[in-house]
Amino acid sequence: VTDYEVSDFDSSTAGEKIITVTYKDKTATFKVNVKEAPQEPILESITVKGPTKTQYAVGEVLNLEGLEITAHYSDGTSKPVAVTDCEVTGFDSSVVEVQTVTVTYRGTSATFEVEVIAPQVLESITVEGPDKTEYGIGENLDLKGLVITAHYSDGHEVVITEGFEVTGF
Repeated sequence: VTDYEVSDFDSSTAGEKIITVTYKDKTATFKVNVKEAPQEPILESITVKGPTKTQYAVGEVLNLEGLEITAHYSDGTSKPVAVTDCEVTGFDSSVVEVQTVTVTYRGTSATFEVEVIAPQVLESITVEGPDKTEYGIGENLDLKGLVITAHYSDGHEVVITEGFEVTGF
């Protein structure tokens, strides 16, 4: 049958509803349950693990490699969060101290600690590379693959990426 009427359906509020179906001069009813719309889970907290590097020399840039951020929601679920989706604050490599770095995701924060250590005496540098070591006459020097590492008196090492001079070519 295609020429029937349905009446009394109201989905504007939650609860059990009785629906009336009329065909010609006959009616019948059935029940439906209108449920509240499911709510999106609410972000309750985030946790951070890492990063791999936690000790810095004065002037070094914060390295977030190895930092894992997890969002925890009101429905009991947890999801990983990309570092690029977060704001990271509280690191100042010019201040020698243990520092609390704050990671904020959608208004919720968690912290981890790093330490900026006092300047040490530069004892030596080592050089690895570059990739290209043979040249023809007139070729330009190619420093691709060159890694310069500074070795300090306290045992820490820093890869140098700027402020160096290459001579003799």
